[in-house]
Amino acid sequence: MTIAVEFKNVSKLYRLGEIGTGTLSQDLHRGLFRILGKPDPFAKVGVPNDREQSGGKMVWALDDISFDIQQGEVLGIIGRNGAGKSTLLKLLSRVTAPTKGTIRARGRIASLLEVGTGFHPELTGRENIFLNGAILGMTRNETKNRLDEIVEFSGCAKYLDTPVKRYSSGMMVRLGFSVAAHLDCEVLVVDEVLAVGDSEFQRKCINKMESVARHEKTVIVVSHNLGLIRSLCERCVVLDQGNVVGDSDPASAIQQYLKLNEVAVQSQAYPSWLKHISLKADLEGQGLKGQGLKGQGLKGQGLKGQGLKGQGGAKQRTELADPSSSSLSLENRSMLSPGDPFCLELEFNEPLSHPRAIAAIYDRNDLLIADFDGFAHSASALSSPNARKLCCEVASLPLVPGDYYVNILVNADNLPSPLHLPGAVRFEVVAGMMNDRLVDENVRGVVTLPFSWRTEESSC
Repeated sequence: MTIAVEFKNVSKLYRLGEIGTGTLSQDLHRGLFRILGKPDPFAKVGVPNDREQSGGKMVWALDDISFDIQQGEVLGIIGRNGAGKSTLLKLLSRVTAPTKGTIRARGRIASLLEVGTGFHPELTGRENIFLNGAILGMTRNETKNRLDEIVEFSGCAKYLDTPVKRYSSGMMVRLGFSVAAHLDCEVLVVDEVLAVGDSEFQRKCINKMESVARHEKTVIVVSHNLGLIRSLCERCVVLDQGNVVGDSDPASAIQQYLKLNEVAVQSQAYPSWLKHISLKADLEGQGLKGQGLKGQGLKGQGLKGQGLKGQGGAKQRTELADPSSSSLSLENRSMLSPGDPFCLELEFNEPLSHPRAIAAIYDRNDLLIADFDGFAHSASALSSPNARKLCCEVASLPLVPGDYYVNILVNADNLPSPLHLPGAVRFEVVAGMMNDRLVDENVRGVVTLPFSWRTEESSC
């Protein structure tokens, strides 16, 4: 096949604290005074004038990356924040130039990198369509011929003659994507900006990108929405710290990306008595059944407000002495199907007296999905005074496809204080059959419940 885009030994170096600290005149003055060995003339009062600490550092946003993209291919690019994804797209879109290496692209490139890219706030939507089209390489006649299609796709006809400074970020993304998608280009580049749009418009964008790919055009998508990457892309590149660490099919690339995210979780300082956390898609082994759980409710524990809400609870984790002694092993990434059983297991190095726990499942938007509160019910705690394992079992977890994480709060009679484990377990629900029904990314809502429809003939 024909190569549409080629990255060959591409690197991008940014200098921190040296330039862009004010106006061009100020930067020139700073450079002159530095050559003369004099202090910064624009240093703020009370701020140390130490150029060794506040500036002069280098960062390689991209470091010697090489890969090709075939014509008609839909490529996804994923990675953690700061991995170099947006820098890569800016280089491809010629917003900035690489420090080293070469980038070759075949044909015109249409890109949507940030909300409001190519828009002037004082101009109307109509005027900005022509301005944005010109920036992307469209002639005025091309833009004029496609104006009705662009406006219809964006859904902004009512506000077309209103200055875009009065538009919401979602409306600006609608208009910007509509212009880029209707450009007669060979390469369409889309950054994470689609996350701003509503679900209906996101679906229209996905359909449009699929249509572009069917016409032998190349599509490059950067997104943290792994469901979108899996459903739309046929190949995926994983970036980490400016390097290409993975280049494979979406399923394999996503697994590699998730393992990168687990490094931060595994590096958390947990106590020596917590040995193992795992999530199993079965109910084998000893669970909560038959343990005689009585009389261990919330009263007297003083555990309200321990921060199970959202990822921000990480700041409320109890700090423990000598965290370096932890031998915690996290098998904290699993893949489930809708309706699979759910078994969360915590294993301890040291026995805990009457352990109690809360587990809360959140989606990738930090929306609470389910709360398994072991403190709130009378049959909530293990009666064993020397428990080495604590399990939470759910017979069927009817979640729709997506990415989820679990926050855990643990306490016991012989613990000095409760321990909060934010994001201790992460799992992904993939498309599958549940109750003879295909549950995939097109299913709306956060859970899928069994249902049936029937007909009746009215009686006279």
